[in-house]
Amino acid sequence: NTYRSAPDIEFLLLYNDLLLVPGTAYADSAKAKFDARVATYGSATALAEYIRDQRGVTQGYPNGIIAWDIGTWVRAAAMLAVRYPADPNNYAQAATDMAEVLWQDSFNSNPGLFDVVADAGWDPTYTDVNFWWYTLGVSGLINAFDASGSHTAEIPGLVTRLWDSQYPTGAVSFSYGANAGDEDWQSTAYAVMALAQLDQSAHQTTINHMAYWIGATQDTSGGWEYGDDTHYPEIGSEN
Repeated sequence: NTYRSAPDIEFLLLYNDLLLVPGTAYADSAKAKFDARVATYGSATALAEYIRDQRGVTQGYPNGIIAWDIGTWVRAAAMLAVRYPADPNNYAQAATDMAEVLWQDSFNSNPGLFDVVADAGWDPTYTDVNFWWYTLGVSGLINAFDASGSHTAEIPGLVTRLWDSQYPTGAVSFSYGANAGDEDWQSTAYAVMALAQLDQSAHQTTINHMAYWIGATQDTSGGWEYGDDTHYPEIGSEN
């Protein structure tokens, strides 16, 4: 198959773990696809930089979608490192290298496309794209630093930013700060996953609160519908 997304790689690795038969065919497939993506760009760093610039410059989204996307690749590399620790491709280093691209961008203004401080804003008209997907980006940074084991000193502050963006209902906002009318299913679902992967027992109460809101807002159809009756299967699957 020609899949190229990091969640596909994660899925195949986890699927292989659950198989009650010998062999690593699915994990090997995931490994081959990861290797091919890195080879296309020359290094893990270059792959992460490509995603950063494609999202932030070419597509015009200098915001949290950058960290959200790259964070999944860091996590995939870290999962490969566990399964192939002696591989010459050194997946642990790949995870660290991609996480470094995120840290440089988000904390060191290099180039500063998704700056966790400058982009922690709110525009009720949603005209300023810099504020879009903020909490998704924070979840991606938590994933990246936790999975790679690098820049872990930033994680407590990032968790606080998620808390700052949580409503009394349990929902998490799309932009920073839990402003009125900005509740977002996708952001909430990824915050749940990021906190659970970081330390589920420590964050169980917060996770329960977020998950309760997701369940409480489910439509009788089984999906999650907006006020104009539209719904998106991707968001439903994430919930």
